[in-house]
Amino acid sequence: MKKFLSLIMVICVMLSFASFAEVPAEIENGVYKTGLAIAAEPITLRVAVSRHTGDQSTSYNAKPFVTKSVAETGLNFEFIEMTTDVEAQLSTMLASGDDMPDIFLCSLGNLYEKNMALFADLSGMLEEWAPTVVDYYNSFGVNWDDLTENDGSIRRLLTGMYSNPGNIPGNLMYIRIDWLENLGLEMPTTIDEFYDVLVAFKEEDANGDGDPDNEMPLDFSNGNLMRWAIPFGVGSISDWDYYIVKDGVVEPTVNTEAYRAFLEWFHQLYAEGLVNPEGFTQTGDQYNANVKSKLVGCYAAWSPHGFWGTVPDALECYPLPVLASDEYEYLFPSNNPVSMTFGFQIAESSKHKEAALRWWDYLSSEEMRWLTGRGPEGLCWEFAEDGVTHQVHTYTEEDALRIFEEYGMEGFDWTMPGAAFYMDSWFPVIDTNTSYAPPAEGEVMVQGWMRKLGQEAIGEENFSDWMSNYVIPADVNEKLAFATEGMSDFIVAFRADAIINGVTDESWDAYVAELEAYGYDYYIEVYQAKLTNDF
Repeated sequence: MKKFLSLIMVICVMLSFASFAEVPAEIENGVYKTGLAIAAEPITLRVAVSRHTGDQSTSYNAKPFVTKSVAETGLNFEFIEMTTDVEAQLSTMLASGDDMPDIFLCSLGNLYEKNMALFADLSGMLEEWAPTVVDYYNSFGVNWDDLTENDGSIRRLLTGMYSNPGNIPGNLMYIRIDWLENLGLEMPTTIDEFYDVLVAFKEEDANGDGDPDNEMPLDFSNGNLMRWAIPFGVGSISDWDYYIVKDGVVEPTVNTEAYRAFLEWFHQLYAEGLVNPEGFTQTGDQYNANVKSKLVGCYAAWSPHGFWGTVPDALECYPLPVLASDEYEYLFPSNNPVSMTFGFQIAESSKHKEAALRWWDYLSSEEMRWLTGRGPEGLCWEFAEDGVTHQVHTYTEEDALRIFEEYGMEGFDWTMPGAAFYMDSWFPVIDTNTSYAPPAEGEVMVQGWMRKLGQEAIGEENFSDWMSNYVIPADVNEKLAFATEGMSDFIVAFRADAIINGVTDESWDAYVAELEAYGYDYYIEVYQAKLTNDF
C-alpha cells in the first residue's frame, strides 16, 4: 500500500510538472503570440505577390519557403500571383474593399500614396508580433523615421537586400563577344567605334548562321532606352528618372545639349536600321524573347543569366566597357547599394493582421531569410568560411539538377533557375555583405561575378553619386504630382518622336520651353531635397 501511495504521489508530481511545462502560449485572434506555431485555428492568408518573369515554379505554393511555412506555422496561403499588368491588377484589388488580400508583397509605387489609409498601421504591433524584425532593423541601424509616415504610422516594411555593392550599376549594357570574334572585331571603347561595330553587325553575318540579314545590332524597350545615353553623361537608372547626381548635386538631364546629342545619335542608329524599330512599343516579354533568340548583338539587362541561366550561353555576352568621346563625359548612373524597397503591407481590412505580421517575423529569422530570399543553401548561396559572411555560390549543372530533384522541381531550362525558389525582390531584409567567388574549374560564373567584372571595367571614377533612400513626404509628393502632371508622358513622347523623326532647332527649343512649363525645375528641386532630406 505504501509503495502504491508513493507511486501515486510520484505520478501526481510528474503531472504537475507536465502541466507547468505544457502551458500553452497566449492566443489572440486565433494566433499564438510566441513559439514556432502561429495558427491556433485554421487561418488562410491571401497574399498578392509580384512574380519574377524568370520564375519557372508551378506556383508560389510549390516554393520551399512556403511548404516549410505551412508545415511549421500551421498557416495556409492563397497566393495571387502577378507577372504582367501588375499596376492594373493592384488598382482593381485596392478598389475591392473588404475583399482585398491580407498581404501585399510588391512595390505599390504611387498607388500607396493614393491609398495609404487602406493599409494597416503596424506601429503599435511590431514589438509584440514582429520582435525579430524590430531587432534586425535595430542591429543594422535602420532609421525608423524612414519607415514612419507624417501621421506617425508605419504601414509598410522593408524588403530586399539591405546592402549590396553589386546593385550600384543597375542594368549594364552587354555585347555578344562571339559576334565580335566571328567578324574579327575588337571590343569598342569609344562612341565612334561602337557605331562601327553596330554597322558591321548589320551588314555582315555576325552570328555565323549563313544569313547576313537576320541580326538585330541593338535592341531596347521603354524602361532601358536611357542606358544608351550613359556615354553622353545623361543616362538614368530607368527611363522615368530625369536627373543624375553629380558631386552632391541633382542635375537635370533631359533639357541639356548632351541629351539632344544623344537623341540625334540614336536617331541616326534608328534611321540606319541599327536598332529595333519596334523598341518603343514592344513588351518586356518580346524584348526578352528577342535577346534570348541570340539574334541581338547589344542589349541592356541585369545579367545575361536572366536569359540563359548559369550555363555557357551566358558567357557569349560581356559587359560593354566605357564608350568615351572627346565631347561628352561618360557618367554611369548609380543605384543606391542600400536597398530600402518597401514591399510588405497588410490590408487594413484584413481579419488576420496578427497572423500576417507573425508570418513576416517568422520569414525574417536567419534560416528563413535565406530560404525565402535565395532558395536552398548550395544553389545560389552558401555560408563562407567565417560562418557569417554570405557568399553567392557557383555550381555545376549536376549540382543544380540534384537540388532541383531534391525539391521536386525538375525540368528547368536554366533561365534564372534560382527564381523558382525565392520570392523575387520582396523577401525580408537579409544581407549586408554579399561576395562573389570566381568560378572554379568546370563551373560557369554566376551573374554576380559577371556584374562585378563589368563594374570594374567601368571604373569607380565613372560612376555618378547615388540618390538617397530618404522618403519624399506624402504632402510634398502630392504637390510634386500636381505640379508636374503630364511631364513624364511629355518627355517620353518627345524622346520617341525625336529618335524616329529627328530633332530640329525649332522642335528642341519648343520642347525645352514646354518642359519648363511642366514643372521640371520644381522636379529637380524636390529630388535635391530628397538627396539631403531637406524637406
